[in-house]
Parts: sequence; C-alpha cells; structure tokens
Amino acid sequence: MKYPAIVKHEYVTDSSVVLYTASLKGIAWFEGHFPEIKVFPAVGTMNMVAYFFKEYLHVDINSSLEVIPQAKFIKPILENSCLKITLTLNLPGEASFEVADSKNGTLYSVGKFKLA
Repeated sequence: MKYPAIVKHEYVTDSSVVLYTASLKGIAWFEGHFPEIKVFPAVGTMNMVAYFFKEYLHVDINSSLEVIPQAKFIKPILENSCLKITLTLNLPGEASFEVADSKNGTLYSVGKFKLA
C-alpha cells in the first residue's frame, strides 16, 4: 500500500477538506528508510499530499506545480501514527497543507504550493 487508508473525511468548504487516516503501519514508504526506526520520508509526505489533493479537491499538484514556497517537516512521522491531513485551495494559484497526528494534534508538517 502506497498511501494510508482514509477512514473519515470532512469538507470544510468547497476548497478545503480534512482527512483522517488509519494507522500508517504497512505503508510502502517506510521500507528501507531508516530501518532501525521507521520514519515516513518527507518525499513520501509530499507525494501523499499531492495524491490526496487530486482525489478530494480535483487539483493535480504534479502537473500544475510552479514552486514550493514553504515546506516544513517539524517532527518525524512514525509507523504507528494516524494522521489528520488538512488540504486547502487558498488564493487562485495557491494550495496549502497541514499534516498532524489525529490523536494528539502533534504537528508533523506544513506547506504551500504555488500553482501555474
């Protein structure tokens, strides 16, 4: 499995959605990345966010990305984590995300995409 299963989603507005995942255990991104402590890699986070933007907000980040003005990876995401992923289409041509722990609110990463 490449991305975690979504167990719940809530549309805040037409341009914002909050996704809740099941445990990340078994996600392929963990394989081979720090085998002694399995950590979800930053590139996996960016891919996951882009995938869910397309699935839930119908925006293809990969084909319309101009630049990533902000991407902060604050705390490592471990294999037993469950995530709360907030995706928002802001001003025209801008999208943002926040990835946090769905149980305790720990912030894992935030970022913005400038779209063409």
